[in-house]
Amino acid sequence: MKKRGSLVAMVGLLLVGVLFGVTLAASHDSSVLSNTFVIANYETAATETFSSPSGWKTCDTVEKLITVKNKSDADVAVRIRLEEDWLAADGVTHLPLVSDASGNTMAIINFTDNSGWTRDGGYYYYDTNLASNATTSSLLTGVTLNCDANLDTSDNSPATSDGIYSDATYHLNVSVETVQANATDSWKVLYNEVASRTKGILSNMKLSYLPSVTNGSGDGVFTYAQSIGSNYPVYYYRGSTQNDNSVIFADYCWRVLRTTDTGGVKLIYTGVPTGTGDNRQCPENATSAVSGYFNNVSYHASSALYMYGDDDPALNSAQTVDLSSENEYIAFHKGPHLSNGIYTFDDTITGQYKDIKERVLSDGYRYYCIGDCSRVGVVSLLTMNQRRFTYYEITGYETPRALLDASLLRNENSSLAKQMVEEWFENNLIDYEDKLEDTVFCIDRDPWALTDRPINNYNSNDDYKYYSYSQNDSSYAYSGVYVKPSLECAYKNDSFTKNESSIGNGALDYSVGLITLDEATLTGSLRTGSYYGSSYYNASGSRLWTMTPALFGFSGGNGYPVDISGNVAYENYPKSSYGYNPVISLKPGTRYTKGTGAYTDPFIVE
Repeated sequence: MKKRGSLVAMVGLLLVGVLFGVTLAASHDSSVLSNTFVIANYETAATETFSSPSGWKTCDTVEKLITVKNKSDADVAVRIRLEEDWLAADGVTHLPLVSDASGNTMAIINFTDNSGWTRDGGYYYYDTNLASNATTSSLLTGVTLNCDANLDTSDNSPATSDGIYSDATYHLNVSVETVQANATDSWKVLYNEVASRTKGILSNMKLSYLPSVTNGSGDGVFTYAQSIGSNYPVYYYRGSTQNDNSVIFADYCWRVLRTTDTGGVKLIYTGVPTGTGDNRQCPENATSAVSGYFNNVSYHASSALYMYGDDDPALNSAQTVDLSSENEYIAFHKGPHLSNGIYTFDDTITGQYKDIKERVLSDGYRYYCIGDCSRVGVVSLLTMNQRRFTYYEITGYETPRALLDASLLRNENSSLAKQMVEEWFENNLIDYEDKLEDTVFCIDRDPWALTDRPINNYNSNDDYKYYSYSQNDSSYAYSGVYVKPSLECAYKNDSFTKNESSIGNGALDYSVGLITLDEATLTGSLRTGSYYGSSYYNASGSRLWTMTPALFGFSGGNGYPVDISGNVAYENYPKSSYGYNPVISLKPGTRYTKGTGAYTDPFIVE
């Protein structure tokens, strides 16, 4: 049985506030160890000694003692994991644990000297097995509000922008795990090991800098903020991590890309191990499993897609409307409805083009009637300093997405990339498929240029851009709006899985895919204008494909996906031969037998 506790502090603008404790409650991951418990009379209890003061001031230490008592008849092993988190006054925004570039932490956890506890990875292990009715020494003595933490917010550094710690809340979560003394190998759950190494939420991710640059982004394991409320938060590796996340599985080398919200662990292929048995090592620099073209079609929107249907002619013919002057009156609409061949709309904006064009894209007035509204186009481009706009015709459908789902985005044809990755899997991993989870590979094919989403940069060309282009390149690189990568999938049709379910489309032949652009961005790959950042999952520098489409150029360009090659870049021709590094996901509860995660000492998964 495992217990969980929390230490909470309210910090005011003058560093005076209220500190209080919360009693221990059950940890969410107890099911992982349930099959190792002694059947008869197995019981342990975690207790805390905690005194709540009336205020917590700089340099003040608050006593907090944590001990574990064995109430069972059998000896048990004990370990503790500590997790810190600062929440802003709004109760939602996560703040950095480190208050300044010098590395000073806001809160200092004080450990008991010679306590009998040893740190290993992200856990503190009690040095001896705990006998029946025995109690451990306390791991902690208390928590101090750091005297040297940089709380002067006048320097405008990212971590201490004006007032962000005013009325903030500090949490110290204490997870206590016990297990029958002869069953400690059951602790070697790969998801738990990754989780134990987290540095918390990376609220200050700077997408315009490499993780190694001192801007708060850092290297290591971080927690994906949007998954905090789930039973299995998502953890991901960012930066230079080849000494932390190497894995040998199925006699191939992989690196941990991230965990999944089901408790699985997503791996990306990095090569073939050297050595034998437990002495095997992985390459420091990744190599590709296979290489080849992404697709065998060009000058089509489908050339950038992992799977695709038929190109609708409308998608290959953007129409440009030139008005007589910027004073010409014109109408745009939002919320189309199609009935008996006639469109009606929820709202219409009418006026001189010069007066309403700013609102067309930003407020969602994206639809343009062709003739008597029996035909309709969706605006993709407004040139702010001219009297023209571009649209794509969607006649016969209420939304651009409906047109795409009925044509281009039908998952009927497999790209060369999909064929090659699945063929490699069939030849090399088919016997291990029962050890893999059927996780979602999200390929966001929502057309950025054709949706109602606001567009930050109107003065781009008339390319057909997928939404991932806007999120992961244009917004990062050119418009000045840095949008964090997302692991959410907006459409089931874009959620690629082997088996169809409520969240997956069932379009894959096997539970294997490629890294997505959002995942590559989380690792530290980036593109900002002419500056390219390193991809730490491909340190050798050879280019490899992602699953994510970017755009299709109508002005004489070719279709292409985005590739990473020590950077995030474009490939303007889909028939370039680059590498494929397959991505798989180990099932929840997968254990490793040895290893620290270093490429010279990888986790071994049998």
